[in-house]
Order: sequence, then structure tokens, then C-alpha cells
Amino acid sequence: MRHHDQVDHQLQDDTLVGDQAELAAQMNKVVAIHPLRNAHPDWTYVCIEHLVLHRGTWYTPAPLPVGRDRGDERHCFANATRHSRAHELIYVEGYALGPHGLIFEHAWCARPDGTVEDPTWPDGAGLAYLGIPFDADYIARFEQLRGVTTRMLFDPHLDNWQLLRTGLPTSFNDAPVHDDNHAQFATDYRGA
Repeated sequence: MRHHDQVDHQLQDDTLVGDQAELAAQMNKVVAIHPLRNAHPDWTYVCIEHLVLHRGTWYTPAPLPVGRDRGDERHCFANATRHSRAHELIYVEGYALGPHGLIFEHAWCARPDGTVEDPTWPDGAGLAYLGIPFDADYIARFEQLRGVTTRMLFDPHLDNWQLLRTGLPTSFNDAPVHDDNHAQFATDYRGA
């Protein structure tokens, strides 16, 4: 059975509280009303929110270490790419809950212990982070195909909707994930 068939009853987690629960609840609302929900019944995921809810990892907000620079606002994908390379951190794309309860498509970096280094937002602006880590080799292969730093999750048309159609590549079995923070409200899926 595809995750697509299990949307309504599998994206619930009673253990989430506070900002994580708010972020997951807002993402679940998007999945529930998404216009592609019934358009592609053979796809693994309805939308990027669905993919991230199933395969994402929770990351713990933390202040940016002293001496590390922030990039320009509204350039989180480029900022996180540069920051991950400069400091040998994990590059992550997903969703973040910002001030006033709004959710954003976002990119940040993660330390191996699962804490966030957000080179774009001010300290304290990111209240909850749920995303998918990408290793340097995957990013390099993706950039080789595209020629520039690209949003890997949020431009799904660039790979013919592959992430939604079949899920994450098998190579993500070895992706850097802080297991204690792995999203607990979906069955693990390693792709087709």
C-alpha cells in the first residue's frame, strides 16, 4: 500500500507538543486539501509536505555560534548550502515554524546531534524545524545536473516529480539522520 492511501490516519502523533505539534498540524492540513491528492493515485506522496511528514527528521532550534555569519534574508537555500560547506555541517531542506505561527519552506544546517545552525533567520525566529537531510554527494550530483544551487525539495518538477512519484532515492538509507528526532508519525519508507 502506498503512503498516499494512508494519508488521513497515519500522520497523527500524540507525542508531539508545542511548536512541533503546531508545525505538523499545519502541514497535515495542507496534505488533506492538496489539489493533487487524488490526481496521481500511483504516486507515493501527495505533496512535499506529505513527503517531509513521512521522512523528515525533527531538529532542535539553537543559536548560531558566535563568529558564524548570517546570509541575506530570503536566501535560505543558498545560505545553508554555503554554510554547510564552510563548516562541514549537514544541509537540510524542509519546513520551519516561524514567529506568529507561520510555516515556511526553509533550508538550514544541522550538527550531528540534531541541533540547528540557521544561517538565515535571527536566533529564536525558528520555533520548530522538520526536514530532510541531504549529504554533500547528493547535493553535488544535483548541482551537476542543474548547474546552480537549487531547492531540491521545493522544485520537484526539475526531476520530473521523482520525489513525489517514488520517494527518496535508495541512497538516503545512509543519509545523516539524528534518529532520536526522527518523525514518529509515519511508517519509514526508503523509496521504490
